[in-house]
Parts: sequence; structure tokens; C-alpha cells
Amino acid sequence: MNPIIKKTIALVASLAIAALAVYGTYLPMRKSQAFIRALNELQNADSISKLEETLSVPLDLPSPIGQEEIVRNIANTVMGYVDKNPAVADDVVKYVRNYFDPIIARGRGMSFTQDLFLLGTIHEIALQRTQQAKYFPAMMEYYLEGNSLSPKRPQFLYRLFSAYQLEGNIEEAKKIGTQILSQWPEHSEMRAALESLEKKK
Repeated sequence: MNPIIKKTIALVASLAIAALAVYGTYLPMRKSQAFIRALNELQNADSISKLEETLSVPLDLPSPIGQEEIVRNIANTVMGYVDKNPAVADDVVKYVRNYFDPIIARGRGMSFTQDLFLLGTIHEIALQRTQQAKYFPAMMEYYLEGNSLSPKRPQFLYRLFSAYQLEGNIEEAKKIGTQILSQWPEHSEMRAALESLEKKK
């Protein structure tokens, strides 16, 4: 083989290996390190704008892997802010959805149902703490989609049972409660809850 061709192939191969190292190792590592730094800096975040500014650093760093995991971790982190300070609920929910919406739009992923559950929970906390009904439809949408993908997962079943009760939809609440009992027949609290619903008919 022509020596020039050999050198060209070797150069291209070296560049490809270097690119893979940067893309597959360095970028995820840099993103992970930035996330750890952001978590440490959160204790100094005395406003929602500072919180967003701090968390956006790792979230906006490009990486072939790690984005979904960091978004999920940050969603768990900011739930506490909504719980403690309902006045920031709108801002926090919008901020989290800005990063979660592209993930949800793909409709797949290793922890996709967990993503749906987290989003439903954030809206539920916002609903509980602000008493604003506008959070209810999105909460139901995420819980229902999660339930359709994992129909036996208890987290979705219990949240839907409570949500239907809150909505006053007794028939749907009974359906969910009956399903829960079919999966866990010894669940005495759910049996009592269903008996209570029967009396409301």
C-alpha cells in the first residue's frame, strides 16, 4: 500500500479515536462535574433566578449522554423549592418543563415512566401548595400516560386514585381502587377507602 495512503488512514483513525474520546468520555465527564458544582452552589441560591442560573450551567452543556439523568435529578431537587415557597411554583414548573419537554416528546427512554411520574408529582405539589386548579390537567396527563405504559405500577395507581377523588370522579376512583385491591388484596386501607366511596354514591 502506498505510504501516503497508509499515513492518511492512520491520521484519520487517530482523529476518529480522539473525537470519540472527547464525545464519549470528556463531554459527559465535564457535564457531570458541572452538575456536582451546581448542587454545591445551590445553597447560595437566594432567588429563583439564581437557582435557574446555577442549574442551567450543567443542563446547557452539550453531551451525548447524561442530560436525562441530570434533568431528573434537578427535578427532584427543585420540588423542595415549590413545597417551601409556593410563590415560585409557576417559575419552577416552567423551568423544569423547559428541559423535560424535549425528553417527553421523544416518548421513550430507560426511565421514561419515572420522568412522567416526576413531572406529575411536580404539578401535584404545585397544585397542593398553591391551590390553583391549572396544575391539575397536566398532573393527570402525566399520571395517565405513565399508567398506560406501566399499568401495574403502584405509584401511578395511588396517585390516580387520589386525583380522581380530588376531582370528584368517584367511578374512576373506584376502578383504580379495585385494581389496586386486585393486585394487593391485603391492602386494608384501600378496602376501607373503597367502602367509603360506595357510601358516597
